[in-house]
Amino acid sequence: MMTLAINKDHFTVSANSTNSNIQVNFHKDDLQLFEFDNPAHSQYSLGYLQPLNKVIGRVETLEIGFGENYPLAINFAFHDGAVEVKYFFAPRVEGDI
Repeated sequence: MMTLAINKDHFTVSANSTNSNIQVNFHKDDLQLFEFDNPAHSQYSLGYLQPLNKVIGRVETLEIGFGENYPLAINFAFHDGAVEVKYFFAPRVEGDI
């Protein structure tokens, strides 16, 4: 499970699996662009996100958009901007199995 959270000063990414847990906090001043409307917290299944690891690890800029229990949007480009990719993932909402 991956959890994304945002408040007026921080963006946090947490991932939990049976083997490990990790949490990374980004202060807004450490990010190239930080846009914030409202505090939000959403969870997404790692199984659907893992296939992106190889591609995302090679991109220079990654744009992430999400809201409270709202789909995750991941946008990036590669091959010097010749290819633009937009992925959308449904959140895990309370009550999902």
